[in-house]
Amino acid sequence: EPRLRLDRDACHRWGSLAARMHEACVGWRPSARVTAPMLRGGLRAAVQRAIRCATPVPACRAFLEGRAQEIADTCACALASGVDMPVHGDLWPGNILVSSDGLRPVDFVESGDGSPIIDFATAFRWTTVEAPEPQWDAWIAGYEDVRPSLRGTELAALPAVASLQQMYWMCAEVEEVAAIGEEEAAPYIEDHCSTIRGWME
Repeated sequence: EPRLRLDRDACHRWGSLAARMHEACVGWRPSARVTAPMLRGGLRAAVQRAIRCATPVPACRAFLEGRAQEIADTCACALASGVDMPVHGDLWPGNILVSSDGLRPVDFVESGDGSPIIDFATAFRWTTVEAPEPQWDAWIAGYEDVRPSLRGTELAALPAVASLQQMYWMCAEVEEVAAIGEEEAAPYIEDHCSTIRGWME
């Protein structure tokens, strides 16, 4: 199959895959630290980059400016409180191969050292935007079949971490189409900011 389907069974298996990957990385350290791309440059710089990218849509820019401090502070606490280990960084259904042998992760371009909450946030984004909430519960159950889940305070921070990820991908898309013109970028900005607004409000 080209990508993982988002039914409850698949989400349970996806959560289990993420847990096995994290379990394999506990205590493992490469010879050189490589920070996950999403975290490079610092959280505040990432938020400010998103605000700049949202400039073509003033209402979206104003919304991000109003939430910037909350998102950066919440993410800083959540990312600092977790175990630091290699994480995939973009473990969404399109980066999981499905075969008769099980699930296989691919595309490690966004991988690097960080908190497991990064991979949790990716699952949170996909299971709460493109599928009903029971899918998120199934993902968590699959994860907990292998290792303990995040603590309550970290789970509560997921909307902010997911929002930071959404900003990261918004910037990637906006910067890609910016050369064409601001009008082409506006729908991407509005779509991403609408999703972020849903999580943060």
